[in-house]
Amino acid sequence: MRKPVDATQTPAWGKLEQLHQELAPNLREWFAQDPARAERYTYQLADLHVDLSKNLINDDVLAALLELAEQVDVAERREAMFNGEHINITENRAVLHTALRRPESDTLEVDGQNVVADVHATLAKVYAFAEEVRSGVWRGVTGKPISTVVNIGIGGSDLGPVMVYEALAPYRQPGLECRFISNIDPTDCAETVADLDPETTLFIIASKTFTTLETLTNARMARDWFLASLEAKGISTEGAIAKHFVAVSTALDKVAEFGIDPKNAFGFWNWVGGRYSVDSAVGTVLAVAVGPENFNHFLSGFHAVDEHFRNTEPAKNVPLLMGLLNIWYVNFFGAASHAVLPYDQHLHRFAAYLQQHLELTFDYSAREVVLSGRYPYLSWWSQEKAHDVAIAEACMAYTGVTELAEKPLGAMSGGQRQRVLLAKVLAQQTPVLFLDEPATGLDIIYQEEIFRFCRELCAAGKTVVLVAHELSLAARFCSRLLLIGRGALLADGQPREVLTAELLTRAYGAPIKVVENPLTKHAEVFTEAEREAGRKAHLLQVILGEEEAAS
Repeated sequence: MRKPVDATQTPAWGKLEQLHQELAPNLREWFAQDPARAERYTYQLADLHVDLSKNLINDDVLAALLELAEQVDVAERREAMFNGEHINITENRAVLHTALRRPESDTLEVDGQNVVADVHATLAKVYAFAEEVRSGVWRGVTGKPISTVVNIGIGGSDLGPVMVYEALAPYRQPGLECRFISNIDPTDCAETVADLDPETTLFIIASKTFTTLETLTNARMARDWFLASLEAKGISTEGAIAKHFVAVSTALDKVAEFGIDPKNAFGFWNWVGGRYSVDSAVGTVLAVAVGPENFNHFLSGFHAVDEHFRNTEPAKNVPLLMGLLNIWYVNFFGAASHAVLPYDQHLHRFAAYLQQHLELTFDYSAREVVLSGRYPYLSWWSQEKAHDVAIAEACMAYTGVTELAEKPLGAMSGGQRQRVLLAKVLAQQTPVLFLDEPATGLDIIYQEEIFRFCRELCAAGKTVVLVAHELSLAARFCSRLLLIGRGALLADGQPREVLTAELLTRAYGAPIKVVENPLTKHAEVFTEAEREAGRKAHLLQVILGEEEAAS
């Protein structure tokens, strides 16, 4: 695979700039002049009828967009993805969500392993478990069949399953309900299990490493409720966890420590991105809800789109055309948001599911900086949790997107989240509190408890260090946080971040230091753990001095 091409330096890009200047959008007039417009710009993708005729394009624009795709080697990169090449350069991994839905008869070797065979071995295990629960063969500690399945996860381990469960409501098995817990606020877990019978409830804990903070906090809370509820009924709890808890995880040792039988753990692979994991073992709850046969139809739909994307000529390739339209709007029209408007009520969680791809947009924009320079990407947003909105705003600041499509509809209680976070903070032996961007993102609206603890840390001689890749997110924090103790901001050398830090320094007089992270320029050389360790070590050296850092 060739080195990435800077799209803005291609002939097609210059042609698109000229076409945009000349374009005078008037859809009503365009349709009047061309009665066949709807037919010409409508495409078939399996049983999907995709009408792109209302977009601000004409034949010349479409041709230039397709030339752009050719000039930046989209076809070559697409094939590299399908073949399992390590196109995820920052983690040196394949990107193979497409392998999750390939037919069992296919073969695909990645790093010497037939991943299709591995996928179907896991699917067979998931399907067997689902049939046992659905048929009543799987029974709880008192011999009763399962009537409620509770999935505990976060991010892709929650948003995907919830969306599909709601979308496929007509296919659910009557008398078998599924519920979902993702928020670390204890109210979520408490209200979800409040009216459940522990004798007929089964929990699925979805965490690949079985270390995810939010998921494990909720899992322990659910386990405490389950055991206490059994004891309140006078039922022995011996062996009960193994009959009422299963895991989607590859960390079998941690699964066993929790009390789950490792035989009831369904694994997946590091080439499965969380945002695309709903068709992996993360979808176990869905296989239970709609049955293995319907889940297999679900995978077949995915595969049909994959095959269309891989084999259809560019001029009729729906995913390619829609991606090119995104580039057209954000880069040439300055569009900053993308509306997702499901008309079917069963798809009411679809926009929430797509919010993950806002982060994906940010993720790949960041990688593009490593590859060939900054590109602005189109992002979309429609979500109701405050911590997700904070993440969205951070991503938008980095990628240049300037507004949200929809403001948050509600707020989440942050007390439990704060206690878990701060317990970890106080357990640190280092004299430095590394309050990294995930923490600031999660707690940006609920700051008071963090401030109290920070004051205590500073009074005890500890240093508060705010580490942030996206300083717009940190900016709301640091005006108060840095004034209560010695602190610093890590700016990875991006001009926007350096400018933000300089403005904050002038405005607040806070001891902010802008530090260029030496591991940023060649990020693909380092693992995630190495980058994180190096980043913190470099900060310590700059802020505390070589001698203090060494101690």
